[in-house]
Amino acid sequence: TTFLCYVALIYTVDNDNIGGIIAPLFLTFLLAFWVASMFLEIFAMGIETILYCFIADEEMFEASERFAEAELVGTLSKAANKHAKWKASRSSKGGADGGGEAGESDGGDATRKAELVEVSVSAGDSGESNA
Repeated sequence: TTFLCYVALIYTVDNDNIGGIIAPLFLTFLLAFWVASMFLEIFAMGIETILYCFIADEEMFEASERFAEAELVGTLSKAANKHAKWKASRSSKGGADGGGEAGESDGGDATRKAELVEVSVSAGDSGESNA
């Protein structure tokens, strides 16, 4: 976006009457950054909402009464398995550098969400078939 603004300023505006192009380019960059970050915030909020609804569905309903589709359950199962493998490889490597996971010390939301998904999916896999 900033590059397109640069091209527009250089090739379409009379350069003799412009005091400088740095300020318009900087303003364009800030505006584009703000729009992109707002878009990503809304996207992340949608993903979190779907995840929270999935967890609520797992907790409130029996396996035969759940609203989550098999594709979503399968995707989260794959993610939980990959996370478990990563966690196992991380803990086996952690003996030399003090042990533990990198996410445990910071108390981040991502670690808690991954653990919720892992618990939720593993609880949902016991004795259920979503065929």
